[in-house]
Amino acid sequence: PPINCLEGGGLERIGDRYYYIGGFVGYAGSYGYNLYTFVADDVRGPYRPDTEAFRLCGFDRMNRVFIENLAAFCRVGDEVLVSNAVMAGGRDDVWLIPLRRAKVDGDGHLRLWWWEGNEALKGEAITPAWSLCSINAPPDTLNEGEDGIWIPAAFDGDETSLHIRPKTPTGPTVTDVTAMAALSPAPDPTEGLVLEGELTCTSAPAYIKEERKTHCWRPARVGFWVEDGDCEGRAITLDIGHPYKRRSNVMELKWDSARCDLTVIDEIGEGSACVRVISAGEKHTFRFLWRLNVLQLYVDDQFVQTFVVDRPPTGRVGVMVQNADCRMEGLKAWKMSVTDPEHSPVWDKN
Repeated sequence: PPINCLEGGGLERIGDRYYYIGGFVGYAGSYGYNLYTFVADDVRGPYRPDTEAFRLCGFDRMNRVFIENLAAFCRVGDEVLVSNAVMAGGRDDVWLIPLRRAKVDGDGHLRLWWWEGNEALKGEAITPAWSLCSINAPPDTLNEGEDGIWIPAAFDGDETSLHIRPKTPTGPTVTDVTAMAALSPAPDPTEGLVLEGELTCTSAPAYIKEERKTHCWRPARVGFWVEDGDCEGRAITLDIGHPYKRRSNVMELKWDSARCDLTVIDEIGEGSACVRVISAGEKHTFRFLWRLNVLQLYVDDQFVQTFVVDRPPTGRVGVMVQNADCRMEGLKAWKMSVTDPEHSPVWDKN
């Protein structure tokens, strides 16, 4: 729809087209601040919305006005980047997040990508170790483990790999099976974390190619979470499967040893330039960044989402799967290199 106010982030010629980015809140059915992309074949316009990838970044659901906002084009040499501010906490708690590369795909859509200069974020290496912290499943899906405890998921993790494989029935699944793994020991929130690796996921039960049908009638997801309360937190999740009507979400999580409740508070759906699904059975790379109350995710070096937690983080961070079999390999982790003991921000718990 027409709008008479847009906070401009600049105009760049990329290839043979011109791309204008601008942001505002409460526009085009969104209830948060988003950055949008307009394209033209001539510098004088007319500029039209790139409807297939209109929302370049931002959010639209949570009861809050600003998270990722005031983005602008910038350059490092010949590379076109996007600089972005994040309202990390209160009105006076504004951060600049890592720069992202602005790149046009084969169909002419502007999207945000991992910028190689952000490799400088990787500080001291961490040896990943994992522990299962929550499992949730209906009673008819449980199987008895070696210790006599009934469990809904097989779990294996070491320094470079993690595999969470839910126990699922052979018939249609109409209730959720969820498992959560935590990085151990918990990182220091002020030091932050960069976690990278490869993941391969399928829905559980898996799609039966020979019969052309699925018994998984519930959303299959994989996500990365940060705890900001007693067994409460937020996760950026990705749907698993075919792109049609699939989406990425930000979830509120509440869990204990026997349950995990998920509530959608934001989503990336149709018309977004961000990753909104991973293909079942295919290998994807990921980069997950977290420091204090800001978390960010990339898949196959393409940007998924930046989000925040509203309370001081506990340091617990990890991986969750829902109705999915997920294998991660080549895992590597680092503390962020930005910590300066003399100037590190102190969270005001009041």
